[in-house]
Amino acid sequence: MHAPRVRVIEGGPLVVENVPLARVVKTKSDGTDGPPRWMPAPVEGVGDVYALCRCGRSGAKPFCDRWPDRLPCFDEPPGAIGASPVFTWRQPDDVHGPLLSLKSNGPLRVSGGVPIEREDGSPVDPGERVSLCRCGHSAAMPFCDSSHKIVGFRDDG
Repeated sequence: MHAPRVRVIEGGPLVVENVPLARVVKTKSDGTDGPPRWMPAPVEGVGDVYALCRCGRSGAKPFCDRWPDRLPCFDEPPGAIGASPVFTWRQPDDVHGPLLSLKSNGPLRVSGGVPIEREDGSPVDPGERVSLCRCGHSAAMPFCDSSHKIVGFRDDG
């Protein structure tokens, strides 16, 4: 088995290897009036290698429907990948180790030290609590800059 990683394909998806995928779900704190907890709900049926959409136009969100055919999703200037992360965040409760978490109508949250690399294997970021763009409009690709809020990105279309 290969080490966990996320590869950013220029003009294409995020290709993920050996990292579990979950949706971030807000829950009550043990049925009490305490603060809400953010828990990961595993996405079923995800294999060891999968491709996540980062253009925002896939008909199979969160997955890329143009991979593995390598059809281009959007124009991305060569060398554009690798801006600095814009946001960091708190890891979901009770999570230890590598995890990708889908925030509803928002970014992909990477935690647990999953390396983020370019297609050629060169590093972009060590992947410790960063958010990656899923809407295709970030000015800080591959990182989220909250553009999804401005463009009205929705998981369901």
